[in-house]
Amino acid sequence: MHCAWSPAAAIVLFPLLLLVGGCKRQTPVEAGVKEQIIHLGNTSEPRDLDPSTAVSNTEANILDSLFEGLVNYSPDCHEIVPGAAEKWEVSPDGRTYTFHLRPGLKWSNGDPLTSADFLYAFRRLIEPSLGAELAIYADWVVGGQDYREGRTHDLAAVGFRAPDPQTFEITLRERAPYFLGILAENPFYPLHKATLDKHDAYLRRDGAWTKPGSMVCNGPFKLKAWKINEAVTVEKNPNYWDAAHVVLKEAVFHPVDNLDSEERAFRGGLLHVTRNLPMVKLPGYRKDQPGLVHTDTFIHTKYIDLNTKRPPFNDPRVRRAFALAVDREALARDVLRDGSRPADNLTIPGSGHYTARVHLPFNVAQARAALAEAGFPGGANFPAVSLVIAPSKGDQPMAEALQGMWQRDLGVHVDLVAQEEKVWLNTMRSKDFQMLTDGWLSGIDDPVDLFQLFLGSSPNNNTGWDNAGYNGEFAAAGQAQDDAGREVHLQTMDAVLLEELPMIPLFHQSLNYLVHPSVQGWQDNVLGWHLLAHVSLQAPAPVGKSKP
Repeated sequence: MHCAWSPAAAIVLFPLLLLVGGCKRQTPVEAGVKEQIIHLGNTSEPRDLDPSTAVSNTEANILDSLFEGLVNYSPDCHEIVPGAAEKWEVSPDGRTYTFHLRPGLKWSNGDPLTSADFLYAFRRLIEPSLGAELAIYADWVVGGQDYREGRTHDLAAVGFRAPDPQTFEITLRERAPYFLGILAENPFYPLHKATLDKHDAYLRRDGAWTKPGSMVCNGPFKLKAWKINEAVTVEKNPNYWDAAHVVLKEAVFHPVDNLDSEERAFRGGLLHVTRNLPMVKLPGYRKDQPGLVHTDTFIHTKYIDLNTKRPPFNDPRVRRAFALAVDREALARDVLRDGSRPADNLTIPGSGHYTARVHLPFNVAQARAALAEAGFPGGANFPAVSLVIAPSKGDQPMAEALQGMWQRDLGVHVDLVAQEEKVWLNTMRSKDFQMLTDGWLSGIDDPVDLFQLFLGSSPNNNTGWDNAGYNGEFAAAGQAQDDAGREVHLQTMDAVLLEELPMIPLFHQSLNYLVHPSVQGWQDNVLGWHLLAHVSLQAPAPVGKSKP
């Protein structure tokens, strides 16, 4: 789960700011509290709202209000709770999950929702021609990977079953205690078959079925309006099984590619919640208005993808030189200053009770030696190289710091190429880059979610790297009979990654953002998972207008 300044964002925000500041009218935040309409910042314009193919948090933030899977996370993300399924059982060997749907479930158009809708969605997810990046999550299911990779065309051989309208079964190829968390993610939301059929969307991406007037969903909200480069609005779904406890009437997701304009929009009364906060503003808010600052301590690693199929990063010595020349401590201390922790390997310490024993040092002497061994002593004759970044994700200061480190310590100049998030995602998918800032927010508290990113078969592997030993260790970890045996394979994967370096780990990210005091039921957590069905608005004391 993954931009330069957007002129469209400026057009939307600044006239509204002038209106609020010049006329002293009721702000959207004030009006929203009275009407139970929440306004949220949401980085950039979503590509589409197809649960099967969405990979960015920009889409996921909206989809989590429109759809609901078999299970959900609790508001604090400490446990898995029932979603569309009211209960489930797990077989003694931990491989078969049997879910029992709530009686009387309906789609937003009133149609009955049954287990066949989950079967349809899960089978679509693994269709090879759809090319869904998160279909790799179905690799844990019997036959899922074989079907996704085209080795079999028999859907009946895949471990998804709908034995009756109220029951859904999943059979895994190996025990995976974290699998329930995977099922809470957007790729495993149900789909309304008649709607996709109407738009011939089963094997197509970016279909018209995801637009207002066409979309049929099953979550606490339904799609009301989508004004390109302005807002996506969802409204309460009266056919949701728990609609009686949903307080918000609407939620408005505003695309704001520029962090400074988003913060000004918050101060101007345009947003109840921002998606991010400029780093330079954080100290002031923490000092003067600490109650407004919220922090999600993500299970998230920020890293740089290196295209191992394209010079100069097809040479592991060059990859090592660039990785060793990154001062992560200085990056976290002097540039980020937001609570993010330096990452000297891929995995998050303690996630899934696992902590890597191998570490990537900051060592200028070794970095220079590796670059010289590759034929570029002191950076001499090094080819033109660029780093693609998404400024909407806060990449710009970090990228400029890295640019300075590589220039200073390797004698290499790196051009920075800023792209809007949709363009950046397309660049990532097409692998049309040399270096690209990337990151992964895990949907489960287990290192396996990060390790799957660099499998040769993974649609989320943007580096072109394919290591048979690494792939084998991943498979062996899944088949391990106990935690100790699994640990051995996980440690080996971490070691292989730091030896081959298809990516450069940077930091484990914490996300700081602003929440208006009127917002009730919002809980900080490690997954950044904020279900609006639990949120309401209540008039607070006036918010100060001081500028941090």
